[in-house]
Amino acid sequence: MRTLETRQRLHRLRKELSKIDPPPASAQDAHADILAAMARAGLSGWTLPALSDPANARHADGSVVVTLVSHAIVFNAGGAFRIIDLLPPGSVYFELAGHDGAAFVLPCGCALVAAH
Repeated sequence: MRTLETRQRLHRLRKELSKIDPPPASAQDAHADILAAMARAGLSGWTLPALSDPANARHADGSVVVTLVSHAIVFNAGGAFRIIDLLPPGSVYFELAGHDGAAFVLPCGCALVAAH
């Protein structure tokens, strides 16, 4: 169970993520957009590892999975991304299509199974 403060922070972040416009055209753009949303939400104490971090899982389609404390972010190469809440029941926290409406696609072989 998350504290009230954490739930409020996550709510602020979701609100700021929903303001991303235009949609990102690459995983790097999506990463930068998430960092900007975190700043707007006042989450300066939260961090997001670089896409190049060796701890990130990489997939053949160019997708990168960044695992955080209780969330994972799957970045598609075309800019779409999905944030998955890893706490039970493991649901989608946020998802955004990439440039030109490129839908998010869970990479083949990705162990994260949360779906809409």
